[in-house]
Amino acid sequence: MRYNFPEIKNKPASLIQQLNKIVEEAAEVIKARDDIERLYEVLDLMHACETYVRIMESKGVVIDKLVEFIIKKNKERGYYDMA
Repeated sequence: MRYNFPEIKNKPASLIQQLNKIVEEAAEVIKARDDIERLYEVLDLMHACETYVRIMESKGVVIDKLVEFIIKKNKERGYYDMA
């Protein structure tokens, strides 16, 4: 799995804590006052999501296979511009 952000030093104690962080970050996206602030918050949300994925990966979940499945599913739904 390729990540966009560096790994954080102190991961949360539980997946639920990280999910709560994701929800907090999503709320900040919604509250953003303009497009630049919203983009900043979206990137922060992405970082929180990546941290969740890293936690799952550390538990032995094979992330690449799940990513392949999602890409295949979305490709079949016509979500990608494959030109």
